[in-house]
Amino acid sequence: MKLEYLAKANAGGSGDDLIRLYDFTAVEVQLLAHKIKDSLVLKGKALQMEPLEFINPVNCKLNLTLSDTDNGIHQDAPNRFTCALTRSGYLRMVDLMEPLMKEGSVGFQWLYDLSSDATPTEFLLSPNGNW
Repeated sequence: MKLEYLAKANAGGSGDDLIRLYDFTAVEVQLLAHKIKDSLVLKGKALQMEPLEFINPVNCKLNLTLSDTDNGIHQDAPNRFTCALTRSGYLRMVDLMEPLMKEGSVGFQWLYDLSSDATPTEFLLSPNGNW
């Protein structure tokens, strides 16, 4: 599973920034969903993505943390990002991942649906990286 940051990801270099997870197997999506539920939802602990054995960071690091409000992904430093969501926000994320937990799945999922004004970076799960 590749983890990649794309600045101004829409055609023509406009629009929102994007962090995408792509080039994965259904098993890797299942593993990620399990890690999110175990670390964030059950234990209340932050989850760093790049040390996970099934994550291959292309050009960024992403830390998932708990928050009192759903804030989405924000850039902390060059190529370092934090996703801050509530427990229920992470549970919604896991639910959104479910269609891609089956081998041969196609399509994509935006892993949260927050106002683009408040959230400068979108979060995409896509087998081939497209949306």
